[in-house]
Amino acid sequence: MIKHELHRVPVTALAFSKDYLFAGEGPVLRIHQRHDNNLLETVKIFASQAIHGIAIYHDGIVVWGGRLVALYTFTSDGTSTLELVSSLEATDWILDIAISPELSGNKRKAALITAHNALLLLDLGDSNTGLQELTSNSKCILYSAHVHWTDDEHILIASGTVFGDIVLWSCFLQTHGAPSSVLHHVLIGHEGSIFGVQIFEVPTDQVHEGREGPSRLLASCSDDRTVRVWDISYLPETATDPQAAADLTSARETGFGANVADVLPGNASGGKCIAKAWGHASRIWGVKFIPSPTSSTISYVVSFGEDTTHQFWSLKETAPDEFSLTHHGGSCLHSGKNIWSWAIHQISPEHVVVASGGADGSVAIEPKSVPFTNQFDHTQSWSIQDLGSLCPEQSTSGRPDMLRSYAFLGKTDLLVTTNAGNILLLTQDEQRQPVTEWICNEPKLRGYSVVTSIPTLSIAFLAGMDGSVMLYDGSEIKQLVKSTRKTAALFAQDLTSLNTAHHQVGLLIANVEAKTALFSRFDLSGSEDSPRTTENLLTWRLTLPKGFVTTSFLTINLDSEGSMMLVVGSRSGSISIFLIKEGGIIEDDITHHCLLDRAHGTDSVTDLAWFAEPGSTSNGGHIFSVGKDGTYAIHRLSRSDSSIGLRLISQTTLPLGTNIEGLYIDGITGHLLVWGFHSRRFIVFDATDETEIMSIDCGGANRIWKFEPESGLQGGHFVWTQASQLCLFSQIQQPTKVLNKGNHGREIKSVAVAPKNPTNVGILFATGSEDTDIKLFTYQNEGKVPHFHCLKTLRKHNTGIRQLEWSSDGHYLFSSGGFEEFFVWRVETAPLVELGVICESVYPTESDLPDLRIMSFSCVEEDDNFIITMVRSDSTLRMYRYSPGQENHWSILMVGNYLTSCLTQCLHIQRDNGAQSLITAGTDGHVAFFSLEAGSTFATPEPSALRWSSRSIIHQNTIHSMRLHWFDNRTCLLLTGGDDNAVAFSICAWHPAQCTPQVSTVIIPRAHAAAVTGVEILASSTANLLTVATTSIDQRLKLWEVQYDSSLPGLDGLSIKRRGNYSTAVADVSDLAALDSSSLIVCGVGMDVWSYSG
Repeated sequence: MIKHELHRVPVTALAFSKDYLFAGEGPVLRIHQRHDNNLLETVKIFASQAIHGIAIYHDGIVVWGGRLVALYTFTSDGTSTLELVSSLEATDWILDIAISPELSGNKRKAALITAHNALLLLDLGDSNTGLQELTSNSKCILYSAHVHWTDDEHILIASGTVFGDIVLWSCFLQTHGAPSSVLHHVLIGHEGSIFGVQIFEVPTDQVHEGREGPSRLLASCSDDRTVRVWDISYLPETATDPQAAADLTSARETGFGANVADVLPGNASGGKCIAKAWGHASRIWGVKFIPSPTSSTISYVVSFGEDTTHQFWSLKETAPDEFSLTHHGGSCLHSGKNIWSWAIHQISPEHVVVASGGADGSVAIEPKSVPFTNQFDHTQSWSIQDLGSLCPEQSTSGRPDMLRSYAFLGKTDLLVTTNAGNILLLTQDEQRQPVTEWICNEPKLRGYSVVTSIPTLSIAFLAGMDGSVMLYDGSEIKQLVKSTRKTAALFAQDLTSLNTAHHQVGLLIANVEAKTALFSRFDLSGSEDSPRTTENLLTWRLTLPKGFVTTSFLTINLDSEGSMMLVVGSRSGSISIFLIKEGGIIEDDITHHCLLDRAHGTDSVTDLAWFAEPGSTSNGGHIFSVGKDGTYAIHRLSRSDSSIGLRLISQTTLPLGTNIEGLYIDGITGHLLVWGFHSRRFIVFDATDETEIMSIDCGGANRIWKFEPESGLQGGHFVWTQASQLCLFSQIQQPTKVLNKGNHGREIKSVAVAPKNPTNVGILFATGSEDTDIKLFTYQNEGKVPHFHCLKTLRKHNTGIRQLEWSSDGHYLFSSGGFEEFFVWRVETAPLVELGVICESVYPTESDLPDLRIMSFSCVEEDDNFIITMVRSDSTLRMYRYSPGQENHWSILMVGNYLTSCLTQCLHIQRDNGAQSLITAGTDGHVAFFSLEAGSTFATPEPSALRWSSRSIIHQNTIHSMRLHWFDNRTCLLLTGGDDNAVAFSICAWHPAQCTPQVSTVIIPRAHAAAVTGVEILASSTANLLTVATTSIDQRLKLWEVQYDSSLPGLDGLSIKRRGNYSTAVADVSDLAALDSSSLIVCGVGMDVWSYSG
């Protein structure tokens, strides 16, 4: 009747084998090829328990989660990767499992440590013997533990307690006799619960000759945000049993590190912390050691945190018996909060692969070289003294020279100008070593210069104080154009689409405080390896709109006869369009044909790009723009003989802040790239896939810089000035790979499925999360593997999303949240990014209460308008008419008040006879009915009163979800789920003489084990036979069959049967929706899709 299709939940376990990458997602294990990360197989390990860890050995894997353990062996039949051997259950939560060393003649064993510090043993060769208890439980609760086999008879355990102590102890196996255990240390120092520990045997060649260095280390991380490394080379045997010591740590006075030394034997607390460091913004969940290939470094450490970063460290001995942890940068490859799993695969002593699994359901795979390097290890730098030594003409002012401007002449060739007028060229030789060449000293560039270039043509344009514009063609610098004022900016573009030896070049010259700008066009022949000539130079003067300061420029060829459209962006956020027709009078000033005001608010338009669909006519296309308002915009341009039309189809806020500087359309992938500065970093962002391509710590936006993208989404070349040095960083290959990207990093609070998908590919649905983002996904189940695809992230809400709802045509999305936030989004198709979305309107707030929330709303379409009723946390209601396309979008129709309880649900219904009503539900467990008089949805000078006419108690407390289904024109089923764990089926019957219904309810108490947060009425073949789905925080999905016989009075005709009870991997379930007639989606901490039939 129902089948699980796909889920996207936090990745809670990761492990590498020689050939595979294993990822635990809920109860499911996904198996990927290690070399290309392709998904091979999905295996359901447990019925409902999430996977918490994976241990690999030669013949198979051991998987655990909670108290459950599953043993699998590798197969070679080609049909499946794994074969189940046995499933076992421990008496307590399992924290770690380690496999014994592989020794000839010895059977492999697995040691398990539980949350109460009990050690168990599993014989992998004969799992039928079950789990053998080696030590008993202690009273102490552990948050983390690591099991380490020193040999086949000695098991060393590090146990991290809730009170911030680490108990280090051993268990010795006896061939003939009972095992024995001994306490070594209780390590004191952390000021928070211990979330991660790992033991590491230092390779013998790392131990310094002539004196004894650490031979065994322990790394730990904690709630106190520190990473600490302990020397545990010496393992003394105390007289105290380790379980008794653990009990002593928990029996002491509450607090971290308070007085544990007072209750332990004298030598038990003697472990030495040799290094500690801070590097995370919040709690740290785990640490891993990586062996060092050199003797200068003892080891490397990777830490994984709540801040979704993993940080890299090296441990070195700085002086005899003095050690330090040095930070080598970090990576943030997940969204939201929490890295829940990690694994490291050592390819060679110098190369490792670090994998991390996030709460956003993605797996990030990052290759790293050992020793660890950071950005600055791959950055070339030149001081002004280095560059100045190449210049035969030194500065005569007595002041040191300084870097002035940069321009790329190719992917690796860079033109540099200095304050003294020197022009230099930085290139690479055949061995990719940097080569610096002095070209000349140009007096016109002394004290001031601006430079731009066309890297594909290897040419650059230079201008100085006197308005002279010069061309550098790869061999010489020559005068090109002369303007009358100081040049403020230069913009150049290759106007030839074909790759030929003859190119037409366009150049816009913007002057300081000028009311005009100059546009020059000329033909360039030859190549960078042969002499170049410029011919047919033409110049037009553009009259700029009042107050217009040029910040960006784009040329569009309109036809083969040479007519052009010039698109110019301004500092004030507007875009101006000029038309240049071939054969026109060049001496006449050209005024703008049209002006698009506030395209980016009042902030600068920093870059422009043109995209025309393949095969489209010259009369249409799309203008892409980015601005300092932190958005990229797409305008659809249409042109006729007499006019130009511009229509905004998308404006998307980027996660980079407001310093957006440029954009680029990648010709290989068809993706839109955007770059800019966020805090100290320069970031290149793929706006199509919504992923970060490149990130460089350059110190921030206030500096001279230039960027040239690398095709194929591989990165690019970035040059900047920092501390009076020229710094050049190149990324020609994408270093990381992210599987299952594009998800929320926090719990989803609402989901809404679009009745129609404008893209016509898959099922379109929207999710709103606690992270304040709205994401638009498609679910596609055609083909071999169903999958989600994130199309767009909408960033405008300042609080968590409460509710989402679509219009019937899928072109409008409505969203509500706290702070009285209510937004109207217009959705349509767009090139390169699939969906274009703009926030068309923002509901005008009316209350002064800062925490007033729009808890729910109902939207009804009337002609071309929307009737929107909102219920709010202060028990008030508001009804509005929203009119798209009109100057005054919002008209208030009705206002009302319920009682004093918070309203949580709202439905606007209309019966066949035209009568309309509102149904609300709230925290008091009642549903209330509001009768709407005819004509109440028409605007009036003053809003009319909205009063409830009847109410019925349904639940004991808050009603979290509500759906309605009509049996006929007078009778409906009202389905509700409550905080009392109950599901209610209410028959609402309207009699002809009554405006309020008679309500009869069947309550199913304890329908779930926790609050019922989602109910849905699924498609049915008949009006009176329904299938109903309910979900709860108890992570259960239940199906119910509802049959109604209208010939019987009231509840006599209602029959309810439970048809299914299934487990979902989504925690904190918050909503449920039908994707189509045969599938539904469950949302919370992740997403889960089920298909059903019958």
